[in-house]
Amino acid sequence: FLEKKYSGVLEGKIGLVIGRDQFATFHLWKNAGELSEKCTIILGDRPVQKEDENFSNKAKGDYAAYSETSGSCFDPKSEPLFKDAVFLSNELLSVSSTEIRARAAGKKPFRYLVPEKVFKYIVDGNIYGK
Repeated sequence: FLEKKYSGVLEGKIGLVIGRDQFATFHLWKNAGELSEKCTIILGDRPVQKEDENFSNKAKGDYAAYSETSGSCFDPKSEPLFKDAVFLSNELLSVSSTEIRARAAGKKPFRYLVPEKVFKYIVDGNIYGK
């Protein structure tokens, strides 16, 4: 859809940003191989979540231990789906899209977790309303 919509404007591939918590399950996404070929996968780092934290997007296995500086044996750069990926060195933030959606649906504060335009869009459209 996006390729068609922006065909006259695109310079290169569409970027798809995912966090480290999605490394382990990306291969299970619908059309993961096609996404990997058609998009520039941009992999952002995420804080490692402690086991006792209530966080539904925890990375699993070797993926959870991976970081650019940890020297972990898992290297996503060797994974075929991430062969052309861009690896970010970003600030680690303990917030997730899952948490934002849950907060919005539960009518809990989330205003400062997203840009103002996104907040307005979610609230005005009752995107995650029940």
